[in-house]
Amino acid sequence: MKSRRIFGAGILLFAVLAGYGFFKWWSEPRFEGRRVSAWFQEFCRRAYPGPGSSYVIGRNGRETYDKNGSRLLDPAQEALRKMGAPAAAYLENRMAAGSFVAKPTYRRTYGNLPFGIQRYLPNPQLHEALRIQAAIALAGMGPEKHRAVPAIIDLIIQQSAPFSSTVVAVLPAFEPPAAEVERLVIALTNAARYKEVKEVIDRCPSRTPEIVRCLGQILESDLRAHGWVFYTLRGFGRDARVAVPVLQRTLTSTNREARYQSVLALEAIGTAAVEAIPALTHSLDDENPMVQSAAKRALSVVRGNQ
Repeated sequence: MKSRRIFGAGILLFAVLAGYGFFKWWSEPRFEGRRVSAWFQEFCRRAYPGPGSSYVIGRNGRETYDKNGSRLLDPAQEALRKMGAPAAAYLENRMAAGSFVAKPTYRRTYGNLPFGIQRYLPNPQLHEALRIQAAIALAGMGPEKHRAVPAIIDLIIQQSAPFSSTVVAVLPAFEPPAAEVERLVIALTNAARYKEVKEVIDRCPSRTPEIVRCLGQILESDLRAHGWVFYTLRGFGRDARVAVPVLQRTLTSTNREARYQSVLALEAIGTAAVEAIPALTHSLDDENPMVQSAAKRALSVVRGNQ
């Protein structure tokens, strides 16, 4: 009797799940008689252009070109665009879709299994590749894509290089607000994913105090490996004033180039770096003539004499 009840409950659960799956399939929005999922599958297939053609990924999503440099029509992308909001909602759900397949533990376990067993299990790389393709397709949509900003930020955080670099390439198309860019930079910095931090800042410039603090954190992790931070801070100018305490510390580095770049960064910050005047004054006696000369010039700027 008990086994019959269990069997009956199993049948009922299967029927409910099957009915739900059929309802989702039947209720999918359509364009020219094809479901949105079919158009998305077509978009994914075109991720592998034929001989003589290539594509670029950027602010407009994916753009395919022939060997002569002429842009090719992408029927799948055009269909998704014409569907508008329903297609955007579908793509956002595909992009945000998380499951046990995406978990690091599952990915590691899957990678250590023999191929004969892997073939019967969900492929985590395929799962992530579909999420990335959804982000690329969504980047080529209209204003509806802007509501997906939190989802694409989460996708980048969850990804690992080189997958995340592909998503970062289309991030500007979503026009993320400074608060979301800041959330992404903080997460990547805390995970020591410094190369991706640079990519994000280069593509989506934002000068919030928290982002500047992240740059200071990166700078202190390894001066020689992350010299690009100095150049970024110089470009921020006065907005980089939060990094002044860090730059004062790097002024005492044993690395000559780091001392020189620290002085240049403080000069770019200008009068907002007034607290660094004692440290810059000390740099006038630096053993390196270039640092001495730069410190003299920086002091004049920081004191407001120029």
